Amino acid sequence: ALTIACYYGQVEAARALLASGAAIELADHQGYTALMAASQNGHTDVVELLLANKASVDTQLPNGATALYIACQHGQVGAVRALLASGAAIELATDQGYTALMAASQKGHTDVVELLLANKASVDTQLPDGATALKIACQHGQVGAVRALLASGASIELATDQGFTALMSASEKGHTDVVELLLANKANVDTQLPDGATALYIACYYGQVGAVRALLASGAAIELADHQGYTALMAASQKGHTDVVELLLANKASVDTQLPDGATALYIACQHGQVGAVRALLASGAAIELATDQGFTALMSASQNGHTDVVELLLANKASVDTQLPDGATALKIACQHGQVGAVRALLASGASIELATDQGFTALMSASEKGHTDVVELLLANKASVDAQRPNGDTALTIACEYGQVGAVRALLASGAAIELADHQGYTALMAASQNGHTDVVELLLANKASVDTQRPNGATALNIACQHGQVGAVRALLASGAAIELADHQGYTALMAASQKGHTDVVELLLANKASVDTQLPSGATALNIACQHGQVGAVRALLASGAAIELATDQGFTALMAASQKGHTDVVELLLANKASVDAQCPNGDTALYIACYYGQVEAARALLASGAAIELADDQGFTALMSASQNGHTDVVELLLANKASVDTQPPNGATALTIACYYGQVEAARALLASGAAIELADHQGYTALMAASQNGHTDVVELLLATKTSLVDWTLEKGSQGTVAFGRHLKEKMKEASKIAGNHTAIAGCWRDVKEQLLAYEGEPRLLIKLADTARVAGFLKRATNTALGILNLLGSPDGISWHQALNREREDRVAFFDALLADDERMAREMGNAQQQLEVLTRLKHGLERYGDVLNPRELDVMSAVFDAVVRYAEVAVAAIPQWFAISKDEWSRAEASPVDEGEEVCVRDASFLALPNHPNVRKFYGACHV
Repeated sequence: ALTIACYYGQVEAARALLASGAAIELADHQGYTALMAASQNGHTDVVELLLANKASVDTQLPNGATALYIACQHGQVGAVRALLASGAAIELATDQGYTALMAASQKGHTDVVELLLANKASVDTQLPDGATALKIACQHGQVGAVRALLASGASIELATDQGFTALMSASEKGHTDVVELLLANKANVDTQLPDGATALYIACYYGQVGAVRALLASGAAIELADHQGYTALMAASQKGHTDVVELLLANKASVDTQLPDGATALYIACQHGQVGAVRALLASGAAIELATDQGFTALMSASQNGHTDVVELLLANKASVDTQLPDGATALKIACQHGQVGAVRALLASGASIELATDQGFTALMSASEKGHTDVVELLLANKASVDAQRPNGDTALTIACEYGQVGAVRALLASGAAIELADHQGYTALMAASQNGHTDVVELLLANKASVDTQRPNGATALNIACQHGQVGAVRALLASGAAIELADHQGYTALMAASQKGHTDVVELLLANKASVDTQLPSGATALNIACQHGQVGAVRALLASGAAIELATDQGFTALMAASQKGHTDVVELLLANKASVDAQCPNGDTALYIACYYGQVEAARALLASGAAIELADDQGFTALMSASQNGHTDVVELLLANKASVDTQPPNGATALTIACYYGQVEAARALLASGAAIELADHQGYTALMAASQNGHTDVVELLLATKTSLVDWTLEKGSQGTVAFGRHLKEKMKEASKIAGNHTAIAGCWRDVKEQLLAYEGEPRLLIKLADTARVAGFLKRATNTALGILNLLGSPDGISWHQALNREREDRVAFFDALLADDERMAREMGNAQQQLEVLTRLKHGLERYGDVLNPRELDVMSAVFDAVVRYAEVAVAAIPQWFAISKDEWSRAEASPVDEGEEVCVRDASFLALPNHPNVRKFYGACHV
């Protein structure tokens, strides 16, 4: 009752209620107290009564408003005076930061504003966004409040967080009197927002002509642009504020200023269809042909956006009607592309060239047809546009309309006599284009207009074949209903059924089969629709074909069945479906491959699992004796290897060449497959018929990880290999000496061959007698090169060069070299033996120098595996001995033969050199001289 009495200003009722103990602070559900109610409605006597009865002066609503704020907002100056006299907090703000001064300023209660300022209200308090009472008063056009605030020293340039000043706010809203007052108080006329906009730009954008006039009168910079280059004239032109445009032009605004992209005020006005602004700009001499960087003119811009009145105005002002973009497009082509029929009509009436095409050959008619603007198509045709003009690729307006499914345009073109069979240069007809893209209504329209249903492209494809390939079931149905030849194949033999089956368009496959398509037609390769569907994993198509009786075992010319095709590609769902339909699980190709072998070769583990579950013969080998396990091992399909082994595949089966799955895996460097085989007990020493073990196979191809696995699996291999080496397996030239000895006897102790044999024996004598294995390794290239030359010499003497027998001599030498690499690989794996072979510090230096010399001087003789092992030994010795290796001096030599060449140097090179060389031969035995090996300890 008290709140109601206070709201309506019933002071006596309020006094009686208070005398009866009415709760003075009891608020309504919105938080309004009796004091707020009286303050809002300006009942000063009630306000004073409540305050005299100790009403709380600063109680706040949920939004933070107090009685003072409410009184200020409603301009109740008496209530405000009473509240201030009672100590109301003048700066207490709402939750949004609004103070009493801001509330009064916004509503233009000048007397309240003045009263608050007289009571020391803060004049420049800011909202969270930076707005002040002055900015708020300017925004709402409260000129009296603005005057009072300025008189109290309000900061005229204090801007919001977005940079808006009081002048910008007044200019935006068109409060001319406020704008003039601010300018009279020295407001900065050209202050810019972060984006570069000024008060003038803002006033022009919003069409505030009075504010614009005031700003210009105060010297606002008329050409000051924002950071995108927009001037005040462009802003007014874009929004169509003609009066502002005219005022700016009267004040000498530059009419042809361009944006960075080349656009002018005229272009912008045309783009936005501002006909009044366009008229004013043209009247001021705007350059009508000035184009953007992309070549767009004002006419193109207006045409694109369908501003017919602007197009007509530009044409009346002699705009060039056929100007072209860099790609050749004209205003007419652009208008047609965007379906602007009014603009098209105006352009044609002004003589626009109807056949002028783009660089890609697109005419206006083609553009309209592509986009399906039927009214434009009809207008162009009525103006004699060529209906069958072709692009460089042969496309016509009709084929383009059909490709994009524009049935209205197609109808209009056909009605104008468009050639329905005119194909592009790839042989595509309009019917094919529509069929490919599934535009059934267009297909039916073309067929109703007697389009040839079975025309073939150069590759033999028909509209039906194309529709089936792309899964366009509606088009397929329409074509079949018009009698399309269902078995007409392309030049590769593909029928419509095959095309649909390959792509997995099951609905099309079922439709073709329902229309009696032959299910077992074969390509020249023998593949059927079923085989093709299986190869591509199209399970739906496979199911439909099988349901129609497709021959499940019909194989290609290479013997591939449908099951093999699905297994090769790993389409497990298809494999399972075929097996469920009784496909032969162990059928073999002519080379003996089975579906299981093929799945294993390609690593298709799930397909292999399905085949094994159906009882596939796990040991059935191809005609070379290769099993599924060997196939998977060769290609490193470890998961398949493990699956086969889990299914009891024989781990040590040998084909005719003797290689096991382990040997094969090692040869190809398949370390994980080798690990799986070893874990299943594969015989690590089982050699092929040439004597190659798994370790040799891995070593030959440099598969270090496999070598390490094999050595770690059976450490006795190191001892075995080293023992084999110590028994002479790594000796060089054994085969050559034996062959030469035999040849010498056969030739009746032929002098030449016998002499060659003696040279080989003598040269190898020191090498074979060298006890240090690493020195032997260092000499590998020199000896190998000598043996190769000796072999060729012997073969030449015996007339065997190039013969099979002669080739076998070189092969034997290469095998000896491979055996040596395997031996030294094993030596490297035995740290203890390697340490012994390195010897003492002096011997280590010699080993390093000899190895370095051998690599640098004879590196071209070494094969890759020899280079690798010599480099690995060199690195191992460097790490073990902790040495620094220098360059080998040019005079360094390791044999008497090399020194003899130095001794044979001509005297005129310097007698000193010869003496020095000779001296070095004798010096090493001197007690005070140490050999230089090209390496030294760190």
